[in-house]
Amino acid sequence: MVKLIFADTHTFCSEIKKATIRIIPAQYQLFPPPSATTEADHCRAIKIRAEEILKGGTYLRGEVDAQGKTSNFAHDALKYVCLAVYYSNSMKSLRQFAKFQQYVPCKALLLVAAIIHEVLCIYKMHRFVPKESKLSSEALDSAFNTMVPKLEAVLSHVYHGPKLNAMLEEWVNLSMTGYTPIGRPAAAQDSNHFDIILD
Repeated sequence: MVKLIFADTHTFCSEIKKATIRIIPAQYQLFPPPSATTEADHCRAIKIRAEEILKGGTYLRGEVDAQGKTSNFAHDALKYVCLAVYYSNSMKSLRQFAKFQQYVPCKALLLVAAIIHEVLCIYKMHRFVPKESKLSSEALDSAFNTMVPKLEAVLSHVYHGPKLNAMLEEWVNLSMTGYTPIGRPAAAQDSNHFDIILD
């Protein structure tokens, strides 16, 4: 499907990377505190913040729900990158495909999560994303493959599975406003970087 719209998967990942670089600094507060007065302080603060977000898979989790339970794969950064890439108003938007009209597919969510992970690793190393930096396909594959069983554990959990599915449907409902699909009426690396909590 991706190859129908983009020349290759590298171009597609590049589009996700661009959206990620645009979105995550504000979503993860990747900026120095006012107390950081020198360039070295700025650099250190951003690197530390990136490391904190990666540790324990914090970058994957949203706010706790009304029952005080963790929301895995629900961070707003994941949501905003998914919506920006998969549900934009461009001709290359994937929302024209039926599979993307019901919910954000799990593999699409994992691809975004893997790219966010890799970009955060770049922040941890450099404190910003250098123009010449490229995403390593090996690192992306490793992050993606590490998250697959984590996502499967969430999806198979009696409480967290239905909650995640409902959230992925809600994201699509937000993004499909004003879009009428054909034939359908308009709808009103460190292992602890991938930790989930099934409380």
